[in-house]
Amino acid sequence: MGNLITSMWTAVSGFTTSQSGINTTAHNIANVNTKGYTRQQMMSTDAIYTTIASSSGTYKVGLGANVEQIRQLRNEFYDASYRKEYSREGFFHFEYCFILSMVKSLSR
Repeated sequence: MGNLITSMWTAVSGFTTSQSGINTTAHNIANVNTKGYTRQQMMSTDAIYTTIASSSGTYKVGLGANVEQIRQLRNEFYDASYRKEYSREGFFHFEYCFILSMVKSLSR
């Protein structure tokens, strides 16, 4: 009975890890057109192993998988360039609005 329960928990951990990967992919797809979005990647690891001895030798059997981390994939050059240009755009937009308000004030 212990082997059946162990097998079921191994399957559950695999399904849970797979669901997390699907959720991460769905999140990436949903935000593909979001300005400044950085895609994410799920990293999974194997769970603990157990050693099983048989007449032909010993075997290591894994007991499932775990989500290690969900990391953001960034290109440092593109990321720095984007942030620099976005900052410049904000600066020039502010200057434009300021000059426009000055022109309106002086034209009165």
